[in-house]
Parts: sequence; structure tokens; C-alpha cells
Amino acid sequence: MSSVPFYLVLALAGLVSLALSRRKRSSRLPLPPSPRWYPFLGNVLSMPKSFEHEGFVEIGKELKSDIISLSFFGNTIVVLNSAQATTDLLDKRSNMYSDRKLFAAFTDSRLLNWSTFIPASRYDNLHKKHRRMMHMC
Repeated sequence: MSSVPFYLVLALAGLVSLALSRRKRSSRLPLPPSPRWYPFLGNVLSMPKSFEHEGFVEIGKELKSDIISLSFFGNTIVVLNSAQATTDLLDKRSNMYSDRKLFAAFTDSRLLNWSTFIPASRYDNLHKKHRRMMHMC
């Protein structure tokens, strides 16, 4: 009977160490500043409950940054709070940030190999060439 609390504490310690190791691993990404992070929850407690646009501006003011990041349940979002940050990232560096997430089935030659399928292609020079040709028609 006394071994049950021992195993419970051992399992809890393992979960906490797993959460902390995942946090260290994910913190290696070059992300903008974010509010306080909690194990298993991430920044979900910092998310605005209503009027999200005002809540994100407040978080940006607290962190003294026009660009903030929030992570929760394995997803990370980046919020741009100023027109200047938006212009710098989305207009001036659009080649870096205009790509979309592709599934492995589209690009893996062993599966579907739809790498030349225009809606499922990467945003690169080939994609731009195909788009130009489509607009000529």
C-alpha cells in the first residue's frame, strides 16, 4: 500500500521533467518574447478572453515589443502589433514567410509526389513561374 504514493510521485516527477525538457528544446527556436510559460499549458493563461486585438496590444506593451509569440497545446502563434513590424516582415521579407505548411504525402516521391502540383507546391521560383504562366492564360 505504501508503494502507491511512491509510484505516483515518481510518475509526477517524470512528467514534470518531460515538460521542462520540452520547454528547453522548444526555447531554442528564435521566437519573439512571450508572456510567462506554464508546463503543459504554455501561454494559454495569457490569451485574451475577449477583444483579442486589445489584449495582444497590452501583452506587447508589457513585453515592450511589437512582435510577440504565444505557445499553447503544441502550437505557436506570432502576433505583429504594429504596422512597421508587419511591413518589415510580410512585405520586405515575404520570400521567407510566404510559404505554407505542406504534408509529407504531397512532397514525398514514395507517396503521392505532388511536388509539381501548383496548389501544393512550395513558394519558390518554380511556383512563381507557374503562377505567371497561369495568369497569362
